[in-house]
Amino acid sequence: MLANKRICSHLIENAGSAVVYSTVDFVKDTLKEEIGDVLNAMTEFRIHPSDHYGLCMTVDFHMLEGHPPTSPAPATALVILPPAESWSKINQCRKTLNDANYPNWPPHIPILHPFVPEGELEEASVNIAECIADVGPFKMELSEFDCSTEKSANKKPTIWLTPHSNRFVLQQLYTRLSYQFEESIPQPKREISPKLMLGECILTKDVNQQVQQFNKQWTKAINWDVTHVHVLAKQQDGKMAVVHSIPLVGEMAEFPTAVGVPDDAKCA
Repeated sequence: MLANKRICSHLIENAGSAVVYSTVDFVKDTLKEEIGDVLNAMTEFRIHPSDHYGLCMTVDFHMLEGHPPTSPAPATALVILPPAESWSKINQCRKTLNDANYPNWPPHIPILHPFVPEGELEEASVNIAECIADVGPFKMELSEFDCSTEKSANKKPTIWLTPHSNRFVLQQLYTRLSYQFEESIPQPKREISPKLMLGECILTKDVNQQVQQFNKQWTKAINWDVTHVHVLAKQQDGKMAVVHSIPLVGEMAEFPTAVGVPDDAKCA
């Protein structure tokens, strides 16, 4: 730990210099007692200090500050919520499919799940607001059902509502936040594929019929302006509830626009 701090301090202090004396020399001069065996091994194998060598390392600033890395927390999530007046209509579909997450989860479109541990949600909400400070509200529509017919021992055919929206804004939200909280999500994806999951079908042959039935019954689309992203956390009764709502305060985005990955996806 001490070696990491001192090496980082050396690199940061000299990062802007035209000439920085060899990192290997620095290690040898200042940290001999701490990593003497390593230096001895380098000498034994004739790896001599040289300004042609560099030191490659991964710096974990959480550890430098005395905080362990954050682990994914399935009991929290960052989501987009449809308007509350539409939940009953959506939940009817979920009940039809015996959705395992109903009624513990509200209807939602996930952005990041799992998310950070509950004890870090306050700080995370501040970071979210800063990260997406220039992202504004955008329109969203739920009008079309779709499905996956894949079936395996661990996976059944699933049905979902496909959100139609400004994909550029959705991608911008996802990419920025996945980088901001990259330690809290298993595998960041390059492009978001938003879904409002409704449930599973036991038999593959039933899934297409059910999708057709839902599409016939769904005569009126759900339309709304997405003005917030929401942080959910599991409560004592096992239900996921909103604990933080972060407003989108930038300019209103047009709908629709071309699909693409924003160049400025990462937070500044």
